[in-house]
Amino acid sequence: MTLIKRKLVQLCGTRNYQKFIVLSRSRTGSNLLISLLNSHPNIQVSGEVFVRLDGQDYQTILARQFARQPWNIAARGFKLFYYHPVDNPQCGLWETLQQMPQLKVIHLTRKNTLQIMVSRKIAVLSNEWEANHQMPAASNKTLTLTFTAEELIKGFERTERWQAAGDEWFANHDVLQVDYDALVNEQQHTFTAMSEFLGVAPTIPNTSLTKQNARPLSEVIENYAQLQQEFAATRWASFFTG
Repeated sequence: MTLIKRKLVQLCGTRNYQKFIVLSRSRTGSNLLISLLNSHPNIQVSGEVFVRLDGQDYQTILARQFARQPWNIAARGFKLFYYHPVDNPQCGLWETLQQMPQLKVIHLTRKNTLQIMVSRKIAVLSNEWEANHQMPAASNKTLTLTFTAEELIKGFERTERWQAAGDEWFANHDVLQVDYDALVNEQQHTFTAMSEFLGVAPTIPNTSLTKQNARPLSEVIENYAQLQQEFAATRWASFFTG
C-alpha cells in the first residue's frame, strides 16, 4: 500500500468490520491458518504483533491493529499466543481483549502435543520456522531428537494449562475451535467454517506453506520406544502413535 493510499485509509477507511484473534501456542499450524485467511480478499490478519512490547504501550499496538481498514476488509485480526507478550505478560492486554464483547476468537489447538514439541525442537535446532513449495525445509529429513520423560511431562502439562486458560479467558465470547489435523487434512471445510464464523463468504483457500516434518515420530525421536513404554499407562499414551 502506498503512502497516499495509507493516509486515505486512515482518514476514510471503514471501522465496520469483525475484530478477531487467532489464539494458540507455537507449532500448531498458526502460520498455515493465517496464510489461508490472508488469501481471502475480505480478511486481513497479522502475525505475532504482541510477541514483545519492547517498551511500547500495548494499547497503541492494539489501536493500530484495529484502526480504519480498506473498504474491502470485513474481518481484521492478529495472532496471539497464550504467553504473549513475553516481556510484559501483565501489561493489561488480556484484560482489554476480554472486555471487548464483539471480539471473536479462533482457538487453534493440536491434539498431539508430542508432535508440537518435536516440531518446535526441530525448528529451534535447524532455525527453520516455515517451509513452502519453493523452499522446503532443508534440515528436517535427517535430524533426530531425544527427550526425557520429565521434559515431555512438563511440556504436556503446560500446554494443557494454556489451552484451558484460553477457554476460560474467552468463555463469554464467540469462539471457533479449530484443530490442526482438520486444518491440514480438511482444508476447504475448515476454511469455510472460519470464513462463515468471521461473517464473510467462503472462497477457495490458497497457500504456499507446506508441512515441515512429514516423518513418523518413531523416526525422529531416537528414544521413542523407551518413551512409548514409559507413557503407556498415562493419559498421553495416544501421542505415541508411531
